[in-house]
Amino acid sequence: MPRQPRKREVEWAEKCKDKAYQAVIESIAEDMDNLEEERVAFIVNLAAAEPTLTAKQAGHRFELHIATRPPEEHFDVMLARVRQEMREQELVEARSALRGGTASNIATQDVGHGTEAASGSKRPQVDNSIIQDQPKPPKRLKAAKPSAETNDVEVPVPLDEPGPRRGKKATTKDKAGAVNKSANEENEIVDFDEAYMKQMNDAMRMKGPFPDVKMTTQLHVLGFAAVTQHQGIKVRMQELEARSQEIEFQKQELEVRKEEIEVRKQELDVEQEVRRLKQLVQTQHNDAELAGRQLNFFANDLVVHQDRFILESQATGAIGPAT
Repeated sequence: MPRQPRKREVEWAEKCKDKAYQAVIESIAEDMDNLEEERVAFIVNLAAAEPTLTAKQAGHRFELHIATRPPEEHFDVMLARVRQEMREQELVEARSALRGGTASNIATQDVGHGTEAASGSKRPQVDNSIIQDQPKPPKRLKAAKPSAETNDVEVPVPLDEPGPRRGKKATTKDKAGAVNKSANEENEIVDFDEAYMKQMNDAMRMKGPFPDVKMTTQLHVLGFAAVTQHQGIKVRMQELEARSQEIEFQKQELEVRKEEIEVRKQELDVEQEVRRLKQLVQTQHNDAELAGRQLNFFANDLVVHQDRFILESQATGAIGPAT
């Protein structure tokens, strides 16, 4: 068994059939597109003027740029205004069509019945076929004639107007109003137009707000929030892309720094080796110098022992005196 549509789904479908509702939604969508195009153009121009700015800073600049604008019209107010404009447009079109039909009927009756049209005994009938899907205008009231017996005026009153029921005798006030209306054709035409416009207003007037105005406002707010969130996501993606580029650049800098550290390390190793060799040479030089001093001391000691041996040998007579 298929699922039955929920109440909100039915209300949403009914709202989507409303031309005024659709016009407001399209207007809001167009405003969003224009705002997005303006934001992109503003950020591009700002980036060209100040290349050091980040995407986040450019977004803040654009928010400050549009902050001085007047606040946007509320959704319900916009919907009521669009409905009023559409109603006025339909009234103007219907009235112009009604005027055109009345003039054509009068011209036709003038050609066929010149005497009757001139005397005003027959009223021109309105052709409503040119108005499609519109409520029919109320019929005109014929001139009231006094009754021969009671001398009372019987006025047929439409059901949608206050007063006595159809077929009942009117009061003195109704008699005077009927006589005055039948006496002046221009006033009757004006009254007829006003009644027709009143009937059209009643037909096109909305029977109060939507059953769930709060839901409509929430949907509008949610739609605006979704568009704003989408723009924020795009800005965040741009920021992340810029951050990724910065990280890549820092990575390259770290690679270069690492190579410099390797070279410096090799230089330190060479310097340390040189210092070790110098120290070794100095040690060997010191050892050689010490060995030379010891050899010199031994040589002097040997000379002293040799002189002492010669003197002792001469004293004992082992050897003769030196010549």
